[in-house]
Amino acid sequence: MVVNFGPSPGQARVRVPWDELRAAQWRRNDELAGDVYDRDGNEMRDSGLYVDLAPWQSHLFHMRAL
Repeated sequence: MVVNFGPSPGQARVRVPWDELRAAQWRRNDELAGDVYDRDGNEMRDSGLYVDLAPWQSHLFHMRAL
């Protein structure tokens, strides 16, 4: 889960220290908004998970390898 508790938009890279992410593509389903995102596991592991949230917005992700 990622939450923007601020009154303005925010962007960040969230550290995801799971080596299991490497060498796979991952589908992230936002269980709150219904959005679907596919991302490279190496990028998420090395650079972090990029999020861009409006004020008071949140994501609740369910992730699975593709």
